[in-house]
Parts: sequence; structure tokens; C-alpha cells
Amino acid sequence: MKRLILKKLVIISQKNEEARTIEFDDRLTVITGDNPSGETKNRTGKSLVMKSIYYSLGAKLKKYTTNWDFLQISTIVTFLYDGIKYELYRDRNSFVLRSDEEVKFFASMSGLKKFYVDFFEFYLKMPIKKDDENSVYAYPGALFMPFYIDQDKGWSGSWDSFSDVFTGKWKPEILLYHMGVRTREYYDLLDEKVELENEQKENKRQLKTYEAVIKKHTEKYKDYLDLNLNTENFTDDILSLTSELNAQLIKKNEIKEELVRCFNEMKELEEVYSSAESVYNELLADADFVESELTEEEIICPICGTVHKNSVENKFHLYSEIEECETVIQDYFIEREKIEKKIEKQSQELEELSDYIEKIHDILNRKRDNVTFKEVVVAEGSKSILSDMQKEQKKLQNRYIFIEERLSNITKEQTAISKKGTYIIKDYLTRLSVALQTLNVTDIDSKDLKTFKASFTSGGNDLPCAILAQVFTLYSVAAKHSKTVCAPIVMDAIFQQEPAEAKINMIWDYVTNHQPAESQLILSTTSIHDRKVEGKVISFTEEKGLLKGEDYQKEKDNIIEYRELLLNELKKRDKSEVK
Repeated sequence: MKRLILKKLVIISQKNEEARTIEFDDRLTVITGDNPSGETKNRTGKSLVMKSIYYSLGAKLKKYTTNWDFLQISTIVTFLYDGIKYELYRDRNSFVLRSDEEVKFFASMSGLKKFYVDFFEFYLKMPIKKDDENSVYAYPGALFMPFYIDQDKGWSGSWDSFSDVFTGKWKPEILLYHMGVRTREYYDLLDEKVELENEQKENKRQLKTYEAVIKKHTEKYKDYLDLNLNTENFTDDILSLTSELNAQLIKKNEIKEELVRCFNEMKELEEVYSSAESVYNELLADADFVESELTEEEIICPICGTVHKNSVENKFHLYSEIEECETVIQDYFIEREKIEKKIEKQSQELEELSDYIEKIHDILNRKRDNVTFKEVVVAEGSKSILSDMQKEQKKLQNRYIFIEERLSNITKEQTAISKKGTYIIKDYLTRLSVALQTLNVTDIDSKDLKTFKASFTSGGNDLPCAILAQVFTLYSVAAKHSKTVCAPIVMDAIFQQEPAEAKINMIWDYVTNHQPAESQLILSTTSIHDRKVEGKVISFTEEKGLLKGEDYQKEKDNIIEYRELLLNELKKRDKSEVK
């Protein structure tokens, strides 16, 4: 058992620049509204202090004080854990944890939760959502649940002080883990069990699918699956089919290559035609110009500006070039038609392989002993598919059987762990029975003392006393048998239901004489009823005057340092996320 001892708590309202510093006794601290003159005050901030204790350590409260949001509470808590001093700063859901050795930052509650798992050796797991089959390590509320009784929700007997604890079976599980009945090994097995159960659901679904598909396949090809065939009888047909397939593949590639050549020829022809047409149009323009005037000895070309002699020889040369262009253009149309016919022919051959289809059909319909080759192909194919599906089905069946056996063994191993914890439960029930008698709790079902139960059905003044007895007993048993943390017992408004003076004295006597060994106890009460407290008494006597400007000034340097540390870390993380 490792103890967590609170040393100091600073409650801060950064909005108002006010704070309150509270230092705790290692054994007993009582926060009260009594003042030296004997006057008792309410609304002095006792509950705000009590709520701030486990809030500062990361727990999420079920109910906050009415001015909590207005004050914008942040905290600095100093504590010893396993003999090492730590200081934890909380601002909303961001945290800075500092020790002599290092500084750690947690930008979210989930980050702190992950750290707490190994730090406090708290390996209990809870569902992600209520009734969810998947689980994660528990939030801080589960870690501190057995040690905190809040005046608003805690005294109902339902362990309802924190909102990050799931209801139902999980509250007893948390208490059993703290007592040492449940162990890390138990939850490792639970993790494996959940994973295997999820896989088993998928295996079951796949097996049903295989069963349906195999049944459908068997019905569809039953005439072929029943054939006992000798494929050697069809050796010649298999060779013929293979030969024909290869021949047609070669032919198909040849047609594709010829088509590529045709398209390349067509492209080249288009380029020649385009050039010829352009030259032809220019030559016609030249001829029109020559024929129009012209009586001059020299002619300047209207297109390129070249000077030519106006002679019969030049005119003849011009008309020769026109005629040559016309021939090229005419040849283009003739050649294009030839290529298009070749493309059409090859495309048709590619699309129509009727001979191939017919030959294949003939081969498939050849018979040996009244069995066609087609039936051989279908039978062999369907048998092969069926065989593959049956192999996969068999693998799944083997895996299914293995998981069922493993799940059964997990249950046995968990049961063995639980049986080992039986003596812890007996120890708890024995101690609880004595504590209830000491507090004179009579309104209790006898069944509550035969098996472990998380809550009682007691009524009136007996219920708060029963809860007090249970908390002290749980702590004592956890300290003896558990490996996880034993945190301070924090009880807000310990005197419930306005008990009579005799009951008040009985509760005080019980707290004084039966506080668990090595525990730290922090109580709040409106009045200490003139009792002498062997510990520290902190009196709040000013209504709504808990937080003070002077306390803020005393802690200001530390507060500013933490704010800057956290801000710089958040900026650094923001930059890394952008990158």
C-alpha cells in the first residue's frame, strides 16, 4: 500500500485575483464554522474547500458550489506520495505536475488519466460509455471514489460524489479493486475476454455466411459435384483447348499490332495532307494575282514579298506546283480510304472471333463415356471452389473452438482470482460488522453483512453512520491487502440528518478512536461541538469570505510561474500540430 498525504492546497480565483492557502495535518484536519467566541457561521466556504481537494487531483465532481463557475477556480495542491513530494497545478482540464526531478504537462484529462495508471498502480478498467463492451482505464473519480464523501451527493450511500464514475456494477468493482479482491491480472484477463468475445461474434457471423454459401453452391452444382470423373480421358481435349487458346492469343496480338500501324499511317497521312492543303491555297492566290494585271515586267508576291519576272516560264512553273499539290491531296483521300478499310477489317476480326468460340464450344461438347468436357471443366471448377470454401470454414471452426476453450479458461482464471480474494471480503465484513455495532447502526439488512455490497438501505441517522463505518473499513482493508494508492479520507458535513447530541458524541468518539492507522482524515462540520481535536482545526468565520487578496499576493509568483509554464507548453504543442 502506498499512501498519498496532502500537505497544502491553494484555491485560486484568477478572475478576482484572490486565493486561499490551506495546510493540512498529516493525521487529522477539521474545517469548521466555529469561531473563538463560540459563534457558528454557515456559508463560509467549507464545502468549496472540500470539493477543491479531489478536484485539484483531477476528479470530476458531481456537484459544484453555486459560485464555482463565477470564481473560475484553479488550484495548486502539494502532496507526498510514496515519500516523494509533488505539486500539481490545475487550470480547467490542463495540468502541470512538478517534482524535484521533472515537470510533466497534461493538456487534457485523458492525458492525466493515462499517467495515473502506472503512477498510482491503478489498472482497473471501465467501459468507454455506459453499457459499452469496450473498456479503458478508469478516470480519476474511480481512483478517489472510496475516500470522498461529498455533502451534496455522497451521504446517499450510492458513492455518487464524482461524475466520471459509471453506475451499476462498476461501483462495486471499483471498491473491490481498492480492497485487493480484484487485481491487475483480473483486468488483463477481462481485456482479453472482451477482445475474444468481439472476435467470436465476427467468427460466428462468417461461419453462418460460409454455411449459406456452401449450401447454395452445393445445390447449384450438385449434378457436377456427384460426377466421378477421370480427367485423363480428356487429355487430348485439354491440349486442344490450350492450343486453340494460345493460337487465338497470338492472333489477337497480331491484330492489335496491325491496328497500331494503321493508326500511325493515318496520322502521318493527315500531316502530309495538312501541309499540301496549305501550300495549295497559297499557290492559288499567287495564280489569281498573276492573271489579274499583269503587264509589268516584274511582279512582287503579295504573300511573301519576293520579286519575280513576269515571264511565261515562271507562270508555267507556278501552275505545275498547283497541279502537284492537287495530286497529293487526291492521293490523301485514296490512301485514307484504304487505311480506314484496313482498320475496319482488323477491328471486326478483333470483335468477332466466332471460329474461336465455335472451336471452344466443340471441344467442350466432346464426350467420353457420356460426359462432356464442359461438364469436366464445371465439375472440377466447382469442386475446387467448394474445397477452398470448406478449408476456410474449417480454419474458422478451429479458431472458434479455440476461442471457446480460451474463454472458458479465462472465466476459470478470473474465478480463481476472485476466490483468492474471498478472505479479503471476509476480513472486510468482519471489520464492518464491528464498526456498525460501535456506531450503534441497527437499521441494516442482515444480508448486507453476509456478502459484499457497495451500498446500504439504512434510513435516518443510521445511513450516514453506516457510510462512515464502511469508508473506515474499506480504507483499513485496502491498506492491508491492496497495491494501489490509499488517499486521504475526505468527508464533507460529517453530521448529517441533525443527529442528537448522543449520536454526535458517538460519531466523534468513533472518528477519534477508530480512524484507520496511517490514514489522513479531513473533515468538515459546521461545529466541532466543543470537542478537543488532536489534530488541526481550521475555522472559517467570514460569510462568503473564503478567498483573500492577501493570499493571492503570497502565492502570486508561483501562480504566474505555473500559468506561464502551461501557456508555453500549449503554444509549443499547437505549433507542432500545425507542422
